[in-house]
Amino acid sequence: MYLGVGVILAGWCTLWDSHALIIYAALFMIGFHLRVVRVGEPWARRRFGAEWDAYRARVPRWVI
Repeated sequence: MYLGVGVILAGWCTLWDSHALIIYAALFMIGFHLRVVRVGEPWARRRFGAEWDAYRARVPRWVI
């Protein structure tokens, strides 16, 4: 979902060629990243324990 929003914002940046929109998109994606790292992953670690650690070792945080 986060990556989908990032793709939409990147499309808007391309469509409208707006420097302000590029800055907004970058800040938005940084905010998404920080939320995942500081809230989502610690919650998953507490909730799923060793299962989460095994999953995390196999799967990258963001699709590359």
